[in-house]
Amino acid sequence: MTLAGTMALICWLGFFSLSLYGLWLHTEIEEAVDRAQSPAKPQEMSFLDLERRRNPWRLFPAYRSLYPSGRLLPRYWIAVCGSNLCIVAAIALLFHAMK
Repeated sequence: MTLAGTMALICWLGFFSLSLYGLWLHTEIEEAVDRAQSPAKPQEMSFLDLERRRNPWRLFPAYRSLYPSGRLLPRYWIAVCGSNLCIVAAIALLFHAMK
């Protein structure tokens, strides 16, 4: 395997790990908003529970208004942007390795 192929595989693994980390952070943001809006009964959820997922256009402003100095949202965007960069790099390196 060439160096480009090895780097493509590493970027591919980085894409999957950052994607899962982003899903976990999204779930944590949803749970934080649920706890702040209804502290009597927080709802437990799994990051695979896709039916309960909220629209990010409503969730992220709610999180920002409830937690102005919250650290989860910047981490989420770093994970999402990092996963996109990893998949682009993996595809580019894969095409480079095929030449």
